[in-house]
Amino acid sequence: MHLVLHVDVLKAQGWSDKQVVSSWQTVYKGTLLTPKFKRDETLSQGELISLNETIEIQRKRLYDISWLCVISMNILPEKQQRR
Repeated sequence: MHLVLHVDVLKAQGWSDKQVVSSWQTVYKGTLLTPKFKRDETLSQGELISLNETIEIQRKRLYDISWLCVISMNILPEKQQRR
């Protein structure tokens, strides 16, 4: 059996910040700032800097195949067991 993956990095880089946060939260918990961000609440300059750094890390991990392996081998089976 062979598995061929295609990662469209340009598409992932074009996702809005809210798309990144929503996608990330389908598998992982968000940060303390993501609920405020999703509700369009005003964030301080420091909070914005922290949130933007976090979103860029999450964006890169969402299109990183090695992170896909971590998710599929560790996190998804745990979620299935909880059902």
